[in-house]
Amino acid sequence: MSQSKPTPKHKFKTKLNRDGLQTPPGGFRSTTQNQQIAASQQAGEPAQPTANGANSSPAPNYPQNPELEYKQSQEQLKDQRVTRTRQQRNSTVWYKKPFVWILAGLIVIVGLILAVFLFINRPTPSASTPASPTSSSVSKKAKLTTKPKLKTKQAPKKLQPDQKVQNEPNKKNDETKRHWNNPGSYDNMKYDNDDFTIQLNNSSDGVKLIPDSDQKPALYIEYTFTNKSKQPLKPQDAVGKDIQLKQNDQVLTGIGPAGDNQDAQNKINAAQKAVDPGQKADVAMMFVVANTKDQIIMSFKNLETDQFITTTQPFKL
Repeated sequence: MSQSKPTPKHKFKTKLNRDGLQTPPGGFRSTTQNQQIAASQQAGEPAQPTANGANSSPAPNYPQNPELEYKQSQEQLKDQRVTRTRQQRNSTVWYKKPFVWILAGLIVIVGLILAVFLFINRPTPSASTPASPTSSSVSKKAKLTTKPKLKTKQAPKKLQPDQKVQNEPNKKNDETKRHWNNPGSYDNMKYDNDDFTIQLNNSSDGVKLIPDSDQKPALYIEYTFTNKSKQPLKPQDAVGKDIQLKQNDQVLTGIGPAGDNQDAQNKINAAQKAVDPGQKADVAMMFVVANTKDQIIMSFKNLETDQFITTTQPFKL
């Protein structure tokens, strides 16, 4: 009897997989490959041998560079997300977009501010102005005031008194209008008109700089006031209305002297008292100066035109 030879053992090298198991050189077959081999065996088709003699389907197509393909897949996912976000924004209804609500809110706020401003600055009817009569009331008054016409004809001579009555207001206006002999003139430190005369004191003590109530230099001017009118007049009122002092085109304002200068204070107080017709008073005026270098110009008014005359009086400090 022939003895059966023992089956030779295959000598081939193996390598360890991830789990530490030995993997043949051909690699493990996948589930799909096993299904394909089982289907071919049932159909009676021979299995295709591999290079090492094992019957198996072709090895799976593993990626050659996994890191590169992973990065490419991540970039594709990122592009898909950006595209999806753009599509969602473009598909949003116009009235649901944020900028529409922001614009509407701004319009509402501006409208409220404008309404409040118009409400605050609305014109209020003044109580002093009487309401204008309506056309109906005017027509009723006209009907009541009209007199019935007389059938008898009136002579033209009877109209002359009415004409005289109409001319009387014009005569009264002419009588009330004042005629000035001297509305205002200035010469040799003297301002003169039909109502009063102001004679400036041109001495070293009459025009000078003295400390004011704030201990700053101020222009102090003494003058003699003569009342030529028929009613009492205050020198300070005449000076404040008909005389003006300027320095560098700026109008100077009045001020009082320092508390220890009693003489100057007494003359300034005297200017606030009324002077009877035909009487004189020695008084003074005092003004704030911007500086002590630029000169000061004093101007005088024409009482008829209420304009300043061309003749002026300069003061060098």
